[in-house]
Amino acid sequence: MRHKEFGKNMQTYLKITLAALTTLLLAGCDGDTQKLSTQDPDFAYELDTWIENSEIYEFTPKASPDQACIMLMLDGGNAMAMDCFPKGNIGKKQSLLDPDYMYELDTWVENSELYEFTPRSNTAYSCIMYMLDSGNDMDLKCRLKTAHVIETPTEPEPAE
Repeated sequence: MRHKEFGKNMQTYLKITLAALTTLLLAGCDGDTQKLSTQDPDFAYELDTWIENSEIYEFTPKASPDQACIMLMLDGGNAMAMDCFPKGNIGKKQSLLDPDYMYELDTWVENSELYEFTPRSNTAYSCIMYMLDSGNDMDLKCRLKTAHVIETPTEPEPAE
């Protein structure tokens, strides 16, 4: 019985120690994080998704003012992703953005929700975000939109 009690106490001690260390790291115990400058995002909005809305922030990186970076975070704070692309035609500012497309991909592990949307910093680009149904993982990639040309079959020209 004493062995089980010691094990429970040790687990509790480890949890408290880990929580304290994590808090100190996140708070920047050396004070360096308090010296960072702040920057307002160029665009801040939510992507309307099935499970929970995702916070999206578009900003201009200091070292590359011709670029736009997009950072996406789940509302629960469980996951985030970021990608960058060249600036272009600006979209309208809005607080809630409907995805251009949304669908679910059936995989052997777990279903994934996929959302395609046009970023505000360059409307020639499309971003695709996937999120596991559990909300534990997600990713984001932005690429230049491609034009789809639908070819219609033509009748062969008669021989003369």
